[in-house]
Amino acid sequence: MAKQLPQTRITQDDAETFEEAYEARRIDTLPPALQALAVAHHLDQWSAEPSLVKQQAADFVLFCNTLGIEAQK
Repeated sequence: MAKQLPQTRITQDDAETFEEAYEARRIDTLPPALQALAVAHHLDQWSAEPSLVKQQAADFVLFCNTLGIEAQK
């Protein structure tokens, strides 16, 4: 079940970190219903991330425009 978690690392390194291995094993030891809940939580957080980034980018553009710095979206 933990293999369904999204890979969110930015680096090109394919080696699994200690934290990732621990999290995967921790999820795999849960009962199936709780595994599904844990994976759903991770997927929900991962899917929410892009909108947060877009909001921060829009805030930065507004901040730059307020200071008179020309910014591009």
